[in-house]
Amino acid sequence: MSFIKNVLSTFFSNSVGMVMGFVNSVLTIRILGLLGKGEITILNTSFSLLVMVMGLGMHTAIIFYISQKKLNINKVINSFIVLSIFVGLVSFYIIYYYSSKNLEIFLPKIYHNTSYILWFSVFIISSIFLSVLKSILNGLKKIDFQNIVNVISIIVLFISFIIFYFINKFGIVNINSFDIFMLIQVVSTLQILVLVYYLYNVIGLTYSFNFLSLSQLKMLVTWGGIAFLATTVQFLNYRLDFWFVEYYLGIPKLGIYSLSSNLSQMVWMVSKSFSLVLFPYIAAKSLTQKKIVFINKTIFLLMAFFVLIALPFITYFIKLLYGVDFILSSLILKILLIGTVPFIMSNILGSYFSGNNLLKINLLASFVGLIITVIFDLLLIPRYGLVGSSIATVLSYLSTTICIVLFFVYYEKISIKNVFLYSKEDYLTIKKIINEKFRNKKIL
Repeated sequence: MSFIKNVLSTFFSNSVGMVMGFVNSVLTIRILGLLGKGEITILNTSFSLLVMVMGLGMHTAIIFYISQKKLNINKVINSFIVLSIFVGLVSFYIIYYYSSKNLEIFLPKIYHNTSYILWFSVFIISSIFLSVLKSILNGLKKIDFQNIVNVISIIVLFISFIIFYFINKFGIVNINSFDIFMLIQVVSTLQILVLVYYLYNVIGLTYSFNFLSLSQLKMLVTWGGIAFLATTVQFLNYRLDFWFVEYYLGIPKLGIYSLSSNLSQMVWMVSKSFSLVLFPYIAAKSLTQKKIVFINKTIFLLMAFFVLIALPFITYFIKLLYGVDFILSSLILKILLIGTVPFIMSNILGSYFSGNNLLKINLLASFVGLIITVIFDLLLIPRYGLVGSSIATVLSYLSTTICIVLFFVYYEKISIKNVFLYSKEDYLTIKKIINEKFRNKKIL
């Protein structure tokens, strides 16, 4: 499948995910309320952090080396089945240890018992292995099928949320935050069966009981180590403010803030669609600098335009869909958008550095953003509450974006103006694309 078709397929998948995710967020709040929204935020954030840390950035390394045909897929699958189980056992021990000390680092106190911890650890195993399978398909550029599976999963999850909503509403079963968490993970885990079937029965892989050699594992760890650090630091950029808000302001305030944060990050949908597809193509040296720059500025300008149109309606829709308890989220969302819209460029240009094995650039930019997050969260949250946290996040996103853009300008020897604004050549490119589309329609 061509680059453009893969992008359109991913964009469609992410669009469906964004719409359904938005509806699911409304249903989640209707089911759990303000306190429950805070609890599910802690669960999801802790889970994502553990999966990322325990995964050691391997999924990024797998995409890179599969796209360059340097790894045997059977060996990757077999090796990561064993590694995922080992990681799950380690996770169980870590969570159990901190829960026994009555610390809310990974789970809210109401879930500090063995059964919850066991389920949490099992889903860590499945999530890491699922990310490996997805990375293999990305490396093979089989992104279209993966997007079909994603859309089906999103629809199944949406239907399940509807069922949960009515079960809770009519008092058949009292749904709690861990029930919602488990629902999401079960639907996600079912993708493993579909992807394994596709790899061995559609692509035609022949199973063999072989494992990666120590030198190959070392190669993955070496490359993935830097990706792991960059991803972990960036994740903390996204989510460290959650822990600060929960510590200083409490779980109900976290529920308000997390809603604003999640909604603001929906503007990354388009850029993430492109960055996901860009990575294997850049690693395979299949894209020119001009195309990357054109994609970057087009997505940034389009999303900035749509956000400006949406701004006047934010307060109305927050109140209508989420209720008056979340009215403060509208102000927080407007502030956060000042940072999340420019950060679109970090998603696109970050793929350029990853694909060209310049992961240290992403790490450095993310680290700068993390330092800003920590400093300004500590300074602003105790004094200004949720507004202070949102300002700190904006400063973090802007600093990361500035670093990424400056390094891109340095490496590619282009002007900063060309990164943000269309040139005469870009307008001619757009005109050419439009003319070709109209010509094709006339032929049809």
